[in-house]
Amino acid sequence: MAQLLDVGNLVLVQQDNKRVIWQSFDYPTNIILPNMKIGLDRRTGLNRFLTSWKSKDDPGTGNYSFGLDPRGYPQLMLYMGRNLIWRVGSWTGQRFNALPKMSPSHIFNVCFVNNQDEITSMYSITDPEVFSKTLLVLDESGTLERTTWHQSRWVGFWSKSRDSCEDYLYCGPNSNCDMSNAENFECTCLPGFEPKSTHDWYLRDGSGGCVRNQGMSTCKNGEGFVKLTRVKLPDTSVARADMRLSLKECEEECLRNCSCMGYTSADEREGGTGCLTWHGNLVDTRTFSVDGQDLYVRVDAVTLGKRQRKYSYGVASNSRFFEDSPREFDGTRRNSDLPLFDLSTIIAATNNFSVFNKLGEGGFGSVYKGFMVQDFVRVYFIMEWK
Repeated sequence: MAQLLDVGNLVLVQQDNKRVIWQSFDYPTNIILPNMKIGLDRRTGLNRFLTSWKSKDDPGTGNYSFGLDPRGYPQLMLYMGRNLIWRVGSWTGQRFNALPKMSPSHIFNVCFVNNQDEITSMYSITDPEVFSKTLLVLDESGTLERTTWHQSRWVGFWSKSRDSCEDYLYCGPNSNCDMSNAENFECTCLPGFEPKSTHDWYLRDGSGGCVRNQGMSTCKNGEGFVKLTRVKLPDTSVARADMRLSLKECEEECLRNCSCMGYTSADEREGGTGCLTWHGNLVDTRTFSVDGQDLYVRVDAVTLGKRQRKYSYGVASNSRFFEDSPREFDGTRRNSDLPLFDLSTIIAATNNFSVFNKLGEGGFGSVYKGFMVQDFVRVYFIMEWK
């Protein structure tokens, strides 16, 4: 017997025992309805995912698909054909990592399950009287959009961001993408790393990513970790998870293993629980303007030391240039409340005064741009050589 339930699920039910033998919710097309699961049923092998239409008028199978990747620490992925183009990231206990604004609200409740029976996600409406009809649609162009029925028409109120930092591997391995730095270059190397190709970097092509600073050891040689904030975590398909460990135990575990490149809490609730570690390249990270998570990146002793020394050189931050002459930065600096940095910190921030970081020259000397990763602040240095 076939039944169409109020939630939109078409089910086939055995008349004698009322057991559901088939349901349309197990075979989504390009739409997710409330209470419809997406992901893997480990008992049957059924994997539920969205597939776009060919066009607005052709419901044939299109180029895009969206679903849960069960590898490593599960995460939502958007594909064009077989190519991964966007990672929604892993579940943080409250939201998916790449959706910092997807916090629990009075409108939606998102549920994520990862156990021996299934790896699934679904959403429900907390107040059906307000949002009686809502859909998550994967359209023919690969855009994900959430819409609701309002005044006799479908109205979109959320869609996937279209900035370049959303593109998978836009900045390459071991680098970070930050749209607030897009005027110069969105890509920056993670601490302890340098561009794999300075030529490509100069041409604003960060797809090759970054490599460890030449000659620097990160194995039982005084290394440590630098904390990055408000980030989209690296690709977790190759991450290892241990939900028994605290954040401190996670750090100790990562430090003991020379192949461990970084770590963080698996669940951000209650101050952070569980442990995620990466044992290879850190891939597809970005900085958000708000929220995001903390990521602890393994760095060599030299890089770690540079970030622990006190400031002693003048710096203008957040796109403000010096008003004082550089001659005043000799310990008797006057008329300025700018912070001070030592030379080693400035060398690290400017990639050893790289020509690619040089903005120009003026009456006060050469002007370089730098990046203080621990605070995610752009800084500008004016140096006078004698």
